[in-house]
Amino acid sequence: MLRPDLNAASRRSRCLGHIINLAVKAFLFGKETAAFEEAVESVDEVDEATESTKMKKAQELWRKRGPIGKFHNLVVYIRSSSQRREAFKQCLVGGSNDDLMVILDNSTRWNSTYYSIKRGLKLKERLMVYSSLNKAHISDDYLSDTDWDHLQEIVTALEPFEEATIQTEGRATKGYYGAVWETLPTLEGLLSFMEAGRHDLDSCQRGKTPLVIAYQNAWEKLIKYYNKTDDSHSIYAAATLFHPSFRKKYFDENWTGESAAWKDKMITNVKKVWEQEYGAIPGE
Repeated sequence: MLRPDLNAASRRSRCLGHIINLAVKAFLFGKETAAFEEAVESVDEVDEATESTKMKKAQELWRKRGPIGKFHNLVVYIRSSSQRREAFKQCLVGGSNDDLMVILDNSTRWNSTYYSIKRGLKLKERLMVYSSLNKAHISDDYLSDTDWDHLQEIVTALEPFEEATIQTEGRATKGYYGAVWETLPTLEGLLSFMEAGRHDLDSCQRGKTPLVIAYQNAWEKLIKYYNKTDDSHSIYAAATLFHPSFRKKYFDENWTGESAAWKDKMITNVKKVWEQEYGAIPGE
């Protein structure tokens, strides 16, 4: 049990991978991610008896998500029967990717959506040929050139999250990846990427587009959990502060501007915990 004289908030840690997952889902699906997932999970899996009704409901739910949803519906359409998969395979464009198949995403994992779209961009020419041949059936899910551009921008925006996820996936046994000291640098790096993305779109006078909203949604989710680390300086900040490659230099270089005011407070908090909890231990 936690001692009654200890502050529970200062001992609370959170999974960085989970934070990344929440941020990217906010980017892809908006602020009401949980409600959306619950709705589509109930209709994404269909059988022959209920396919028509449930499929239409699923298509409508996904289509409201813009190009991401239209792309999802296109992939579902192609993969929903062996005849359609074979027809897609026959849409050869003379490239090295002619043996590849589109990937269906899993709504519970953000990276499955990322990899699905990434594969779709690799197969863009074949998908465009197939879509043109089946435009009457695809109907409202036909992807325009603007939609394809949007999908490319999404993949580009999510590349830093993919890299961060790979770097933190269960490889901390040797102290290289997924360790606590990586949390602050990772969150600060991702926040910077989201801010830069919004700034670039604003400079191109695209400040009110869905992509800007996506950047904002991800930023808000990241900053929510980043701010929570202020209650746990003795975990996150301390891990980075004591790391040989970072030390105080990291905070001098990165906690600037408004953040500079927190630096002395953080060091004071870490020092206090050290003196109270560890300094009195024999041999420490």
